[in-house]
Amino acid sequence: MLTSTNRRIFSLLAACLLLTVLVFAAQAEPVTARALPADVQRAGEDTFVYLPVIANCKSIISGRVTFDGAAAPGIMLTLELTDGDNWTVVQQTKTAADGSYQFSCMAEPTAGFYYEVWYENGSVAGSQNVKTDQHLTFWVSKPIQSLNGNIAGVNFDIADVELLGPFGTVQLPATFTWTKRSITADKYRFYLFEPNGILEYTSNSLGYVNSYKLNSLPSGFTYSSSTPYGWSVVVDDGSGGMGIPYWYIQITLKSSTTQSNSLESQPLNLEQVDRASLNELRREMLPLR
Repeated sequence: MLTSTNRRIFSLLAACLLLTVLVFAAQAEPVTARALPADVQRAGEDTFVYLPVIANCKSIISGRVTFDGAAAPGIMLTLELTDGDNWTVVQQTKTAADGSYQFSCMAEPTAGFYYEVWYENGSVAGSQNVKTDQHLTFWVSKPIQSLNGNIAGVNFDIADVELLGPFGTVQLPATFTWTKRSITADKYRFYLFEPNGILEYTSNSLGYVNSYKLNSLPSGFTYSSSTPYGWSVVVDDGSGGMGIPYWYIQITLKSSTTQSNSLESQPLNLEQVDRASLNELRREMLPLR
């Protein structure tokens, strides 16, 4: 049983301990402390002190962002938690002068969930990055399923991939070409899709190459001058990280030998993409990992 004097001493010690804990928890995610139950505040009974639960500030995800191999400072990155259907923003940070970044104090993901580090070109989903055709539309890191120990080396390059052609009306077979980035670890896939629909075709991984020959119509696609398609590439780092170029090229597919360059390349305007549309694009990319 605590005496009146001992209670005062214990209260002072508890207050000092709580202040120390709060200082170390300053960077932790907000949590709610449980209130002191009324039934333990009656005179003559032991006193219990309830302290807040502290996030694991030892958990760190870090890496470096480059542009064509050089440091990319001031780039806004977003750490998101996902189950593959929905994405929740956990933290945001900007890269330092040397392109490095760090996220800390994350909770361990529960079963079926994992973290991703996202770069998004333009002001979409709160990214606050300047929109530029020198950068990829987006880059998403490999899935991070566990925080056991520090997760370092989540590095990536945001330089764009230049698409070279063909444009306009295309007769198959046709060879689609692009300029490889200087990142020799890159692997490319050819990507054909309906800009305003759900139809899409993605090739197998092609390696570090600059062209792809499409010999025939993929399933579901048609020869029609009234049905525009878009073509682009998907670039990945071989570990699960991947991105899409800023531009795609609009084409129609025909079986005749007629060639036309009346259609121009179109930008992927992320400033007009809402969260739901971006998440749908993310779901479409998941099977490529």
